Amino acid sequence: LIVVFARSIVRPVETLQRDAARIAAGDLSVRVDTRGNDEIAQLAATLNQRNDLHLVLVAASTGRLRLRRSPVGL
Repeated sequence: LIVVFARSIVRPVETLQRDAARIAAGDLSVRVDTRGNDEIAQLAATLNQRNDLHLVLVAASTGRLRLRRSPVGL
């Protein structure tokens, strides 16, 4: 029973670490699994949001995306 409980914690952390390492190595196609409502799922969702922003910034800096200026000057 303790082993099953430990695996339920360790596996998601290992998966998150592996996916974060892939993103850090430049693989911006990675989508981290966000199933669940625990802290690991919240961290995974945050990592996906950060990766999405990075994709937009890369696309904008390479001319593949044009960012519009806000009509109010922001």
